[in-house]
Amino acid sequence: MIKTFSKIIIFIFIVSTLYIMRDDIISFINVKKVEIIKSEYDAKTKETVSSDGTLVDLKKVVDTPGALRSTSIFNLSKNGYLTDAGIISETNNERAKGNLTRLTENPKLNLSAQKKVEDMFAKQYFEHVSPSGVGVSDLGQQVGYEYIIIGENLALGNFKDDKAVLQAWMASPGHRANIMNANYTEIGVYAAKGMFEGKETWLAVQHFGTPQSLCPKIDTLLKSTIQADQIRLKSIQADLSRKLKNVNSNTIVDGKTHDEQVTEYNILVNKYNILVAKSKSNINTYNKQVRAFNACVEEKQ
Repeated sequence: MIKTFSKIIIFIFIVSTLYIMRDDIISFINVKKVEIIKSEYDAKTKETVSSDGTLVDLKKVVDTPGALRSTSIFNLSKNGYLTDAGIISETNNERAKGNLTRLTENPKLNLSAQKKVEDMFAKQYFEHVSPSGVGVSDLGQQVGYEYIIIGENLALGNFKDDKAVLQAWMASPGHRANIMNANYTEIGVYAAKGMFEGKETWLAVQHFGTPQSLCPKIDTLLKSTIQADQIRLKSIQADLSRKLKNVNSNTIVDGKTHDEQVTEYNILVNKYNILVAKSKSNINTYNKQVRAFNACVEEKQ
């Protein structure tokens, strides 16, 4: 009987102690719950920061040999006349001599070449890059030409005909390399006469290109989605940091109890982790596309 009474006394003591310490016990359980999820959140944060820097860059090539200013009296004539079609024809004649495929005329490259000639006359310069910093790659983008490789040849002088300007370019190693580049598939040309440095003269521009359509397609919309998700992740990170601070303060915030704050925090952590997984998957998919594209570019350089 005494033993039974002792057991009852001990039981009552334990129950009373647990009741008195109930708030501390609940707080301990909640804090441990937050800490466990927080550790997962921290790991995901590091992974996201790492993944955010893994987007592979597209490879593009720009070839621009020095601008050609003709001084040879054998190539010059006050009555000379240049034509876009004739320069393209003479270019393909030279390529044929080297057993290279003919270049296809591309209207967008014609337009970018025209922009270059008109800009050089307007701003009175003769360089591959304009005074405002615009080069052939910029011109290609302005006319909507999506390229793997793009190149430019410039010529200034009163050449007697289309063949003469081609002979001058072919005599220059850098310009010849563009004309005889086996990796180019398209061409655009523009030639015009105007006032340059106080004298009437011809300016001729060749734009060479290899379009992106010859290589595996890249989903540019996917990259935009990735970038948008990264911005969203950073916003959620800031929100999580604020909520965790409130949870650790163990006080009522915005009318929400500690338990409610923990629940809200954990829901947001789960949302964050789902977005991290989605972003990582998208990055991997995009990078595979870009690597395939870059491998194709290397083959065509």
